[in-house]
Amino acid sequence: MTLAEHKKIVLNPEVYLSLAKSCDKLIKSRGYVMNVSKEEEEFPVAYNIIMHHDIEMAERLLRSIYRPSNIYCIHVDRKSPINLFKAMSSLAKCFDNVIMASHRGTVRWGEYSVFQAELTCMHDLLKYKKWKYFINLAGQDFPLKTNLEIVQILRAFRTRKMLLEREAMARYKIWSTDGAKCNGKWTRSICIFGMGELPGLTKAPHLFSNKHHSDYQPVTLDCLEKWLFDKIHNEQQGKSSNINLSFYINQDFVRNQIT
Repeated sequence: MTLAEHKKIVLNPEVYLSLAKSCDKLIKSRGYVMNVSKEEEEFPVAYNIIMHHDIEMAERLLRSIYRPSNIYCIHVDRKSPINLFKAMSSLAKCFDNVIMASHRGTVRWGEYSVFQAELTCMHDLLKYKKWKYFINLAGQDFPLKTNLEIVQILRAFRTRKMLLEREAMARYKIWSTDGAKCNGKWTRSICIFGMGELPGLTKAPHLFSNKHHSDYQPVTLDCLEKWLFDKIHNEQQGKSSNINLSFYINQDFVRNQIT
């Protein structure tokens, strides 16, 4: 059996419901980062996560971007199983800065309902601390930059409370319509990342990647997660990031923005 063929037991909502009975145990066992640098603390970011299934993937996304200085809103599709909603709600209660959307809508991708779910979270998040940026995420996204790197990049953009969705560098995606190769598998014209995408993912300038399935070539996400948390560990040890901020500063939408 190759690494790509390796199977794993995907964590289901019942596992998270059990973990959330002890928030301290959940935070420690799942490896949430509970300390932040001064730079991160002074630049809080607001996130919304729209999800409908695969709770393990969504929780790994939350864990990877979680910092006490940020604020998070989770929208669980009304079509989703009730135990998934209960599990995410239990997780959210373990953190002062993670909330569930005040209204659950039925989301159909590519339709207005997606925007409505985002608007709900935006409205909910405005009640909280003064965040600098609002970033839309789907439950099958995964970060390619640490929170500190994201803060540094967003500072380089020099705009306030920008909705980081329209810029091409927000997400690394592979579409079949672009004629690009997918080493994973195609689903609805988008590549579900496999191990062959790892070199490109770790070198991409994008802040996030899409799309991941926790039960498809799971070693891919394991390796990407290990790579990301190694960078976080290095930051906590005082090692400087190798991120090239000039790349972001020189983007056309940054240089040509009207202030």
